[in-house]
Amino acid sequence: MQLQIKFEPEVQALFSASVTDTVGNGERTLFWADNWIGGTSVAQIAPNLIALISNRTARQRTVAQALTRRQWVRDINGGLSVPVLMEYIRLWNLMADGHLSEVADSFRWRWTTNGKYTAMSAYAALHQGSVRFQGAARIWKNWAPPNVKFFVWLAARQRIWTADRRRRHGLDPHDMCWFCDQEPETCDHILVNSTFAKQVWWDVISALGCVWIPKSKFQIFFRHLHGDLNLDEIKNALRLLSVNGETNLMNLIRL
Repeated sequence: MQLQIKFEPEVQALFSASVTDTVGNGERTLFWADNWIGGTSVAQIAPNLIALISNRTARQRTVAQALTRRQWVRDINGGLSVPVLMEYIRLWNLMADGHLSEVADSFRWRWTTNGKYTAMSAYAALHQGSVRFQGAARIWKNWAPPNVKFFVWLAARQRIWTADRRRRHGLDPHDMCWFCDQEPETCDHILVNSTFAKQVWWDVISALGCVWIPKSKFQIFFRHLHGDLNLDEIKNALRLLSVNGETNLMNLIRL
């Protein structure tokens, strides 16, 4: 009995596009689904024909089974239109040259030079074309403990479970901040704008020997976490928080 594991459609699509098969005995390669015909699949060669194949058959029929007594022909169910007949003839001609051997099937991962799978290459391929979060290096490459880095990462990505996010997921409907009960509970409010957060920041900056500065100046200090400032602008913002240059916050943050 095989364990049926469900995959996200995006993950399945990535796997289908990333793995090419070299057929040996055909026992591990799927006839209808895998990329085994010159690096492409039957679904790409015959998109109209593949619509007549049941999902169960497409997930189970191996190349070895399909080529035995042309079993793949019996897998086709339904009426044959002109486009389907043209694709059927093309596939028939391709299968006429198909021969199996005693060597086991082999698989190659497209995104590495040696053809072997790595989690890093899969992650990079899955996020190809996405917008890179510019503040990531400043969060992860510093002296803070891992749990603090992870919390700041979630906060910068607006992934803290505050009231606004809970409501989006159909959870706790209480919208107001539990600390002040005056404004909606959001990540920015909890960490920066609430009276409780302001008091915490006052205590922290006072302990560092700094003075409190106007809100407009203080917000410059936080903008660098989102990648909105270059390094020179970050240094200038940090100097605004320093008193007579005696407290060097650059050494504390270690950008």
